[in-house]
Amino acid sequence: MTRLRKAVLCSAAVVVAGALAGCLSAPPDGAPDTARLAGGDVVIGGPRGYCVDPGTFARGPARTFAVIASCRKIAGGDDGPVVAPMLVTVTVGAPDTGAALPEAPALAAEMGQRMIGGLHRNGLTLTHLAGGGTDVLDDGDPRYWRGTFVQGGRMVGLALYAPRDSPLAGSDGAAMLHAIRDRIATLSPQGG
Repeated sequence: MTRLRKAVLCSAAVVVAGALAGCLSAPPDGAPDTARLAGGDVVIGGPRGYCVDPGTFARGPARTFAVIASCRKIAGGDDGPVVAPMLVTVTVGAPDTGAALPEAPALAAEMGQRMIGGLHRNGLTLTHLAGGGTDVLDDGDPRYWRGTFVQGGRMVGLALYAPRDSPLAGSDGAAMLHAIRDRIATLSPQGG
């Protein structure tokens, strides 16, 4: 099993275990809309209405994984805008790996899933996968999206999981991952 696949599967296991342990309950400090990963090299955040789940990332400067989801869901309340349910994992690689961005078919092969669509635009490679979404969300759509881009000299991996038949599990998922990548590029040092 390759390192990328192991990291993705381990990250997904953390998400599931965290959800089962209640990490989506109200965090003591509310739901932050941004978080610094990899010593601050990459600052993540989602579009309006989506926050970083503080229960999904390890404390400390070296943390390299986090989850973005609905602020309302993370905070466990009714405050904030109502947004489409989804869960996005963000994984940040080691600095200056020098690795080239993989093509969409390579991402699908790495995950062992059939690709149903893919594209590369503005420095972001996306692949739409036919299966694997239910590995993270029990009530999820089997289809999910994976993306990869470089930020601050680090490879950043994204995965978007959505409920069954959600537009985000379909064509809207690509636009959402582009919006998240753009927000990360704006928030992070060295821009996009």
